[in-house]
Amino acid sequence: METGKKSYILNYFNDSVWLIRPQRLQLISNVLLNRFNDSELLNLVQLEPKEHKINFIQRHNNIGILNIEGVLIPKASWLDTFCGFVSTLELKTQFLSLLNDKSVDKIVLYIDSPGGVSTGILEFAETIYQNRNIKEIISFTDVDMCSAAYWIGSAALKIVVSPSSEIGSIGSYIALIKEKAVSRDFDVYYIQAGDNKTFGNPDIPITESERAYFQLKVDQNNNDFVNAISKYRNIDIQTIKDTKASYYTSNVAPTWMYDELADVEYILQI
Repeated sequence: METGKKSYILNYFNDSVWLIRPQRLQLISNVLLNRFNDSELLNLVQLEPKEHKINFIQRHNNIGILNIEGVLIPKASWLDTFCGFVSTLELKTQFLSLLNDKSVDKIVLYIDSPGGVSTGILEFAETIYQNRNIKEIISFTDVDMCSAAYWIGSAALKIVVSPSSEIGSIGSYIALIKEKAVSRDFDVYYIQAGDNKTFGNPDIPITESERAYFQLKVDQNNNDFVNAISKYRNIDIQTIKDTKASYYTSNVAPTWMYDELADVEYILQI
């Protein structure tokens, strides 16, 4: 992969606050690292179809079902979608279409997601929360509703989960990729204005100032996350923090995390 492209992708990865199960982010980072010297990924981007529309919505009588499946990112190209990512901005648009559809009385958020990037999550969740009494909005998972996905799901009027699904992981973090020393036939110099301008750059060893900078970003985002769950679920902040960002199989999760245990047939019976 070309040096310029590699740097851009790594900087995007480094700059994002993630609300996702660590194992999934590790998988993403492994794929990213393995692609450093692979030009095929760039060639695939050139093959992106001009028109590509995903059907997020299903209907059952007067129920609109919004499928929230995959790793959540603000915008998703054809290649992103192919790799298992989904756009929160597009999901929000689809949700509003169900909200404005007079033939839909209830909305089910069917969630199968380990979480994703924090950008756009607060806004999407707040949109759900502000409208959950206009139409009955229910979140359901029979797989994963973790981290950013739990933030979104908790904004609904009710959370319904299958006993073997996994929920929780109320926490935030940043993964910084720093390159190990490698032999190069050239040197790269960064001439910067602003002490923090090169923070997150994979070519530059981490400093305590950089670590503190990203820690602050994580803490700020996590406060938003915890405060939102406290408001949506009517639970005190310390109780949420006491989970230590753990995720749980639903049948042993703290009972305030959900409202009902049921299987997938629940969607068709409400």
